[in-house]
Amino acid sequence: MTLQRIFRPAPAGASCEDSATRLALCSAHASHVGRRRSSNQDVVLHRPDLATWSVFDGMGGTSAGDVAARIACQATADTLEATVDLPGPSRLRGALAHAAARVYQEAQNHWAWRGMGTTAVLCHVEPSGVFHVAHIGDSRAYLLHGQTWIALTRDHSVLQDLIDQGRIHQDAARRHPMQNVLSRSLGHHPEVSPDIASRAMAIGDRILLCSDGLTSYASDAEICRVLMRRRDPQIAVDALIKLALHGGGGDNVSVVVIDRVA
Repeated sequence: MTLQRIFRPAPAGASCEDSATRLALCSAHASHVGRRRSSNQDVVLHRPDLATWSVFDGMGGTSAGDVAARIACQATADTLEATVDLPGPSRLRGALAHAAARVYQEAQNHWAWRGMGTTAVLCHVEPSGVFHVAHIGDSRAYLLHGQTWIALTRDHSVLQDLIDQGRIHQDAARRHPMQNVLSRSLGHHPEVSPDIASRAMAIGDRILLCSDGLTSYASDAEICRVLMRRRDPQIAVDALIKLALHGGGGDNVSVVVIDRVA
């Protein structure tokens, strides 16, 4: 568990004691191989020093999926470190663009890695308390605001498109054979088109980032219930991992929880 304090400088002419805004975030993360997989192709980027967290879920074979996620994670970190002066959405968009280009190029350079890719969900919190979420694929982000559960992402998947068209009911989605067929991912093309959303994060709010290894084996109601009952972020993360394993645990599962505590 990590406690990170982010400071926004006071306006010119004002004292720091009176006018500085302090944002305190407490975060935790974990990743598990699951009950049926031999390797973990999920990668978590945990950078509270940059107020940024990410989950990557690789695909493209046992080794290639892991490679894609690791390349994307490193490229994202490199871009974030080099663009600290840019606005949050621009930083996230640039990070994913760099990651997509890197994964695609490596796949072209290595025959065994052809077709590899990864999902990505990133969260960056500004000193003002505004946060930005960028995603591509079916890794997700949620916000728990009081007792209100808010989905911050919409899956880029064939199944989600069918749900939106009214051809499949949401309740049947977790058992559908096209559950893991993505309509958009990172690395299959040299360019990427992420969705980006921005909201204000109030004191007491909780953000969840996760791979589909959680959402495929636990309902939104079950996930929300854990987050409401387990106030310590590391305990909440561990409980969510156990929830996914208890639900079948057929995939790698990665979870990040970010709390605003002040």
